[in-house]
This record gives sequence, structure tokens and C-alpha cells, in this order.
Amino acid sequence: MKKLMHAFISSKLDYCNSLLYGISNSAKAKIQSIQNRAARIVLGLGPHSLLTDDMLKDLHWLKFEQRVVFKILLLTHKFFMNIAPAYFSDILFIIDCDQILLNVIYLNSKSGRRSFSFCAPRFWNCLPKEIRLLDDTAKFKTCLKTVLFTNTNNIMQAALGYSAYC
Repeated sequence: MKKLMHAFISSKLDYCNSLLYGISNSAKAKIQSIQNRAARIVLGLGPHSLLTDDMLKDLHWLKFEQRVVFKILLLTHKFFMNIAPAYFSDILFIIDCDQILLNVIYLNSKSGRRSFSFCAPRFWNCLPKEIRLLDDTAKFKTCLKTVLFTNTNNIMQAALGYSAYC
């Protein structure tokens, strides 16, 4: 059942989801409810059973908002590995090669703050240095998922404020 949910639900939730960063809370709630329903089916729970964050962790599933941040950070990592699209070099700028930190831009408009060039550097700079330095994408994904499970609030708050670092 878990494989079916990955094939039919998770793959749809993950497709181009980095574009969904900053959508309204009601839209996020609708998408999260789809994932919650899939989790209830996999866990054999009724449609109105309480689903806790721990249950999603047991399935090793990130919540929808965390999945969006995961995708943004994965694309940023690919930028450093030179496997991202070429236009990333026009929107991401390295300011510290030793720490692998990105230049943070400041935007006041709501739509500007939803942009990749605004949130990616903030999320990236909040990652622990040892994760930013990883050059193996598979290892990076594993470590990133662990960080998002344990330290999501700091990373998620990074793009809300104007701070460049956590």
C-alpha cells in the first residue's frame, strides 16, 4: 500500500512543488489533507481518525510544506554540484566559498518573497555547515530529510523574516 501511495499520490505532490512555496494556508491545508488521507489508508485508519505528526514520521513522510522546502534545498544543492539548470547562476550568488553561503536578497513584495531567489538562500544558509558541504546528492538528501524532521521550525522561519542566517 505504501508503494502505491508513493506512485500515485506522493509523486503528484512532489511534481514541481517548489513552485508552491508561499501559497495560502487554505491551499496548503487542502494539499496536506490529501497526504493525510493517503497516510490513513497506508496505516489502516478510518477516514476521520486522528493523524499525528509522529505517524507521518513513522512512515518517513515529510509534511507537504516540508516537502516544498526539501525540493528548494535539493535544487540549491544541485546548483552547487553544477547539475542544476544554467539559469540558477543568474539568481543564486555564493558569498562565502568556505562556508558555502549564498547572498540573501531583500524583497518587500509578497510575490517577491515567494520567489526562489528570495527563499532558497535563506533556507540554505540555515542548514548546518556539514550538510551544506556534502557533495554526494544521495547523502545530502538523507541528511536533509533528517534535519527537516528534527529542526523544521528554524529553517521554515528563515524565509519569513529578513534575517540572512539562522
